[in-house]
Amino acid sequence: MNFKPLICSLRRVAAGLAFLVVCWPLVAAADCVDGVRNPTPAELEFHARAVAALVAALPPAPTGARLTGNSIDFNRMPAIGVLCRGQKEGDFTLEASRFYVVELGSDEIRRRRTERPALADQLYALVALPPELKAQRDALEQKASAGYSATDAARKAGDLAGARAREAEAHGFSQQARDLQKKHEEAVKPQADELRRRQQALDGEGQNAAVRLAMNATRLPEAGLMVPSGSYGTASPARSAGLKVRNVVWSVGGLDTPLRQALAGAIDRERLQAMVGRPLPGAAESQAVAARAAPVSVANQPPPVSVATRPPPAPAAQGPATVSPAGGGAAPAPVVNSPDGGAKQALDGFNAVRGLFGR
Repeated sequence: MNFKPLICSLRRVAAGLAFLVVCWPLVAAADCVDGVRNPTPAELEFHARAVAALVAALPPAPTGARLTGNSIDFNRMPAIGVLCRGQKEGDFTLEASRFYVVELGSDEIRRRRTERPALADQLYALVALPPELKAQRDALEQKASAGYSATDAARKAGDLAGARAREAEAHGFSQQARDLQKKHEEAVKPQADELRRRQQALDGEGQNAAVRLAMNATRLPEAGLMVPSGSYGTASPARSAGLKVRNVVWSVGGLDTPLRQALAGAIDRERLQAMVGRPLPGAAESQAVAARAAPVSVANQPPPVSVATRPPPAPAAQGPATVSPAGGGAAPAPVVNSPDGGAKQALDGFNAVRGLFGR
């Protein structure tokens, strides 16, 4: 099946961004019109080596996190699945996924529940016009309202030229009022973006993330995905035909939290790239590699939010920062996509993370 980024179980999507990951539907025996066939010994060996290599490349649970859900390990390996009689050699899925969670204590949950409305209040106060600017905007809106009333009166009196003149004046006053509000919002945009980012960081009652690795995907992910992801090699329309490694794909799903960032940093990109075009190690060798993997640490949570004072306006408007994808390296050139900020994504807790992979 095709390598397709999916959007699953979204509660809300801020700034029009979506959460993208990999998912393949499974083939059921009932879908085989001509019946099923047994995998060949060569297929079974290649599948076992490939899946073991992928499982070995899945990061262990970071310090302070634990595995959850349908996480894969060497005691729970994916099977080759049903093969139809008409399917050619190597026409099967190679993938492994692991789900991670950092749970919060009751004190931290209470703190977050208190800080969420406090942040909302700060954001509302920040984008609201100061009294002197509000008075100017209100005056402009009153002039615009009076101008529209004069426009209607002129039209009723049959003075079409006067109506057009009054309407143009009203439009001008209305635009000035909007420009006043927009200029203020642009001036405080850096602080507002930071408050929104911290709101996102406080979503949910913990941190959830998922890592998915795949091999011989029929299509590679496009550049510019809004989750950490990457691919090595070239697309393989016939999947594992010839029982060779043509590509490896990875992605890390979940909200942009310290857990997701730690997992993205723990992906051994060089090891994944080295699989392409080379014989795979044996399952025992991959298991030994996994046993030596050291867990990474998850960064601290953001500090508590002070609600005593309103943040001061920025001195000038700041344009949005440009985010450049990370990547590079020798051929086959990897395509690596980086997130551009937690304020642009939202998912409905761990159910969303599970839904990412069609679980």
